[in-house]
Amino acid sequence: MTAMCFFVRIWRAGRAGRQAAGKCFRLYTESTFHDELADTSTPEVRRRSLAAVVLSLKALGITDVLRFDFIERPPRAALLSALEELLALGALQRDGALSEEGRLMAALPLEPAQAKALVVAARQGGGGASAAGAHGLGGAIDGSGEGGTVRRCTREMIALLAVLSGDGTLFHAPSGEREAADESRRRFACAHGDTLTALAVLSTWDAVRGGDGEAMGGVGRMGARKWCERNYINWRTLETAAQVRDQLVQAASRAGLLPDDGNGGVHAKGGGTNALGARSSASRRRSCSMWRRATRYAGALRALSS
Repeated sequence: MTAMCFFVRIWRAGRAGRQAAGKCFRLYTESTFHDELADTSTPEVRRRSLAAVVLSLKALGITDVLRFDFIERPPRAALLSALEELLALGALQRDGALSEEGRLMAALPLEPAQAKALVVAARQGGGGASAAGAHGLGGAIDGSGEGGTVRRCTREMIALLAVLSGDGTLFHAPSGEREAADESRRRFACAHGDTLTALAVLSTWDAVRGGDGEAMGGVGRMGARKWCERNYINWRTLETAAQVRDQLVQAASRAGLLPDDGNGGVHAKGGGTNALGARSSASRRRSCSMWRRATRYAGALRALSS
C-alpha cells in the first residue's frame, strides 16, 4: 500500500456520491487520517531512483556526484543508493569511475537496469555480429543454440524493452465481450510468461503489417489495426512499441551493440535498410522466420486464421 496525501484522500472521497449517494471506506485508522498522512505528495523526482541521473553525470565527467551543485539537492541517501545500484549493475568500477559497460549504458535512452539487459543481450555468447539478429524466439527462450553455445538476442531484447516501456495494456476486453477477449488472449499466451507473450504478439503484428507472400500478405497499417481489433489487442500500444523500438535500434547501432550484420541490419545514414522501414528481401525473410517462431510459442497461428 502507498500512503496518500491530504488532498488525494479528499479527492478520492469526493468520488463517492458524485453521481448518487455513496460512502467512502478508509482502510486505515482515524489517527492515521488526522496525524500521519502528509499534506502534499512527495514530488516524483524525489521518489524515483536517481541511478539514471548519476549515470548521466558520470558520463559527463562529474566524478564526485555527492558534491554536485544540484538546483535542489536530493537526499544523500538517494545518491548513495543510486551509486550502489550502478556498482551492482557493473556500470561503475570499485573506485567510482565509469566502466566500459557504463559508457555503453549511458549512451542508451533507457533506465540503467534496462540498458544493462540490452548490453548483456548484445554481448552474450560467441559467434559474429550476425548472431545478434539472425535468431528468433528460440534463442531468446532456450538461452542456448546448437552445440550448447549461448545465442545473442539483441533484437529480441530491444523488442521486449519497447513493449514494456508502453503505458497502455496490450490486451483489452470490451464490455460484453470478455469471454471472447479471454479466449483470444489464451491463443497468444506463452508458457514462458507474459513477457514473451508480449514479444510474440509484437512479432506476429510485424508479420501481419508487413510480411511477405511466403507466409502471408502484408496488410499495412490499417489492416493491422483491424487485425488487432479482431484479436482484442491494443493497436496503440503496439504502434508506440514499434516507434520506441525504432529509436532503440538506432541508439544501439550508434553504440556499436547492433552493427550492420549484412542481413538487413541498421545503417546510421541513408542508403541502408531501416529495421522498420523499407525492408530488403533478406530482412523480410528474417521477419517471416521470427513470425513462425512466435506462432510456435504463442499459438498465434490460430488467431490469424480466425
